[in-house]
Amino acid sequence: MAYYRLYLLNGSHIESALEIEADSDEDAVRIAGSDSVPQARELWCGSRKVHTFEAAPYPQEIIPAAE
Repeated sequence: MAYYRLYLLNGSHIESALEIEADSDEDAVRIAGSDSVPQARELWCGSRKVHTFEAAPYPQEIIPAAE
């Protein structure tokens, strides 16, 4: 079992961090990516960056069709 830290980013600044315990990098990435968090995140195991999650794009404004 390994310990991971998921950093939630606001631009290039760390906004908060979550601890994750997983059997492998793949499991940790799956767990970290299971939330529908719209902001950018980085998953680390000690001093090793495991994965980067890009920020979700904002939904486009819905414009009604012209009649």
